[in-house]
Amino acid sequence: SDPFYFDEDGEIVVLPSHVLYTKEHFSGMHKLLVENSGVLVFQSETYNIPSNLKEIRKWISDLSNIGFQNVRYGSISIGSYPTGQIGFMVCHALDACSEREDSKIADYSYNGMS
Repeated sequence: SDPFYFDEDGEIVVLPSHVLYTKEHFSGMHKLLVENSGVLVFQSETYNIPSNLKEIRKWISDLSNIGFQNVRYGSISIGSYPTGQIGFMVCHALDACSEREDSKIADYSYNGMS
């Protein structure tokens, strides 16, 4: 859900969940995930609402600047949602093709299969 809502007077009320969408929180997540080549996935905005496109672009920029690799936006159809769609971000803490990942892949055994 959005990290804010509008009260009866039209004023924006910021909810406690707003911290989950800040650069500081994303930076902390990156620090936790980078050691184990983790991946951050979170629900994001819908592309069906023009004002949300700005936020999607901002998150892609912020996450890339923090150090996440291969920051991607994805979308799935959900008939019960008002816009019929829900978005999500997938952000790799390290590049999936880095030397570190290549060495992990090389360590796997295929049970004698060539």
